[in-house]
Amino acid sequence: MTHTNKRAYQWTVSGDTGLSSKAIWAAMMGVESAGDYPHDPSDFGRCYRLLKLIPEWQERLPEIAKAHPHWQPLVDRWDEMTALYEKESPNGYCPDLYRLMISMRDEIMALQGFGKINEGHYSRTLST
Repeated sequence: MTHTNKRAYQWTVSGDTGLSSKAIWAAMMGVESAGDYPHDPSDFGRCYRLLKLIPEWQERLPEIAKAHPHWQPLVDRWDEMTALYEKESPNGYCPDLYRLMISMRDEIMALQGFGKINEGHYSRTLST
C-alpha cells in the first residue's frame, strides 16, 4: 500500500468526513460515488482538510469534474475558494466564501439537469 493510500484510508475513519469530501476521496481512489458537492463553508472545510492531508490530490481535482461534470464550476474556482476559506475560517464564519458558493449554485444544478424554479428551488428538467 502506498503512503498516499494509507493516509486516504486512515482519513475515512477520521470523523472529519462528509458527502462532498467522500466524493473527492472516491474520485481519487477510482471508486464510484454520487458526486455530492460542497454546499456551504462547513462542507468545503472538510474537502479543504482532506486536500491538506493529501496535498498531491489537489492537482488531480479535475478528475472529480470528469467523473461528475457538475463539479466543474467548483474545480475552476477551487483556489479562490481556498483563499477565502483560509482568510475567513479562523473567525468561524465565512460569509464571502458562502456568497461565492451560492453564486455557483445555479450552474452546478443546471449541470445536474435541474432548472431553477425560484431562489433556492430547483426541479429536474425534462429533456426533449
